[in-house]
Parts: sequence; structure tokens; C-alpha cells
Amino acid sequence: MAALKSKGMTDYEVNMMGTSELIQDLAQSYGERRIIDCCREFAATITLKHDKKVMETVFRVFALDCVKRDLSFYVREKAIKPSAAANLIIAQNSLIKDMSVNIEDLLKLLNVPHDILYAPLAQDYVSYYSKPNFGEVVAARL
Repeated sequence: MAALKSKGMTDYEVNMMGTSELIQDLAQSYGERRIIDCCREFAATITLKHDKKVMETVFRVFALDCVKRDLSFYVREKAIKPSAAANLIIAQNSLIKDMSVNIEDLLKLLNVPHDILYAPLAQDYVSYYSKPNFGEVVAARL
């Protein structure tokens, strides 16, 4: 921050340029840590073995996604080895594949509106773009 101050920046500019992103990253990390802690506590209360496995898979996908978002930072700082980083992505994809078996139940559990599961381009993009659709949803369910 002294380098920014020596360039003639005001205290406000130094704060915004030097610490704002750090503070936001810290807040996001703290929030994600609290979410993961709450997920672990919730998973401990699930009694049915299958349900517990499904929810733990969902929680692990979320946790791995948090790490994956800043993976380059972790590798650069040598907190994660490059080989482990490659395995992380493979592991997350495998967990997503396992989770996909239960997608209908998860969508109901999360109260996802049925109408947002439609993607007009998912079936035939040539016929979709051959006429004006004016943003309407065409029956192409994911």
C-alpha cells in the first residue's frame, strides 16, 4: 500500500485499490466457510443412508466449486499441487455425474420452478432460429 501512496494516491484511492478486493474475498470466504459448516451440521441430522449420501454429494460439489473458483491462487501459493488440482476437477465431475441420478428429487427439494427448466436451443437450434420466437419458451426440456 505504501507503493500506491507514493504514487500520489489519496487514502481513499489506496484503500479502494489496495484493500477492497481483499476485504470482499475475505467476506466471501467467510460466508462459504459458514455455509459448509452448516451443511456438515445438517448432514449429521439426516438419518436415511441414501438421503444422507445424496446431500453430502451436493455439499461436496459446492465445496469443490468454491475451491475451483480460486484454484489458480491455491496452486500459485503452493497450497494445492497441480496434480491435485487436475484431480479436483475430475472428482467434481464424477460427483456431479453421481448427483445427476437424483436430479428430479433435488429440483423438487430446491423448489426450482418447472418453467425455467426449458431451453429453446437444447433441441434444434437451426429450426429455432429459422423463425422469430420473441423470447417464448419452446418445449425443449433439459
